[in-house]
Amino acid sequence: MAAQGQSTNPSITSLLRRFTKIEFGVLAVAGGTLFFIPDIARLIWPWSLTPFNMRFLGAIYLASLIGVAMLLRVGRWEPARLVASQIFTFTVVVLIVSLVNLSRFEPPTAITVAWFVLYTALPINAAYYLWTSRALRSTTPSQLSARWRGYVLIQGLITGAYGVGLLIAPGPSSAFWPWKIDDFHGGMYSAVFLTLAVGSLLVWRSASSVEVLTLGAIQIALGLLAILGLMIVDFSMHTIAWTAAGTVAWSGAFLVILLTGISMIRTAGGHGRANARELEL
Repeated sequence: MAAQGQSTNPSITSLLRRFTKIEFGVLAVAGGTLFFIPDIARLIWPWSLTPFNMRFLGAIYLASLIGVAMLLRVGRWEPARLVASQIFTFTVVVLIVSLVNLSRFEPPTAITVAWFVLYTALPINAAYYLWTSRALRSTTPSQLSARWRGYVLIQGLITGAYGVGLLIAPGPSSAFWPWKIDDFHGGMYSAVFLTLAVGSLLVWRSASSVEVLTLGAIQIALGLLAILGLMIVDFSMHTIAWTAAGTVAWSGAFLVILLTGISMIRTAGGHGRANARELEL
């Protein structure tokens, strides 16, 4: 049975593992400094950031860190197909937005150069892995019920549509946000919603327990940290109108993302955790 498990869900390649370890380190430093020690983040970030954007970016990178950690821990095609697809989506969108907005970056420095090298190498590596493993098919029955599959389909369509909106019309699409979003950051943040859409649609098509756990954990981190980051910044700035319709809508959306993540992990249940432990062996 172990041999069968390995043939239908093979280990990730050494190349993907090496790149993922690099990405893990980058995400840990970027997310950790942006969210917890912003004074340090200002010194190493390739463009200037406002306090709200800084904490929100930190939430994004820390949530991404969860998915990357799961990929490294399990080390197999499931959940690598999910995480690699999300890495590809996120990094391609961020690279495109960065190239369109070159004037927002600091004059060529080691950090700016590293940014573009990293966001060029990561999508290429993810695309290469996905292409070379394209013949693999999941043989695990979906761990989601028909009702859950319908829900994640709706989540994918909504987040995908909103991500496209932020990308092509960032001003109108972010008008309700609790803080002002310029076009550059609107484009950057579109990557978050497009990445969530890709993950949702992949899980909708088929989902092993470990993939449900992975997407659920990412959503918990994103929803929780986004709301917490807003609260932390406003604690010192006192500029957020918490009862305003836009703030309620924004907070409610991330609360739904958080609660959905919790429910997904509960849905995966003990069977999912057992599968995850088995895949680590």
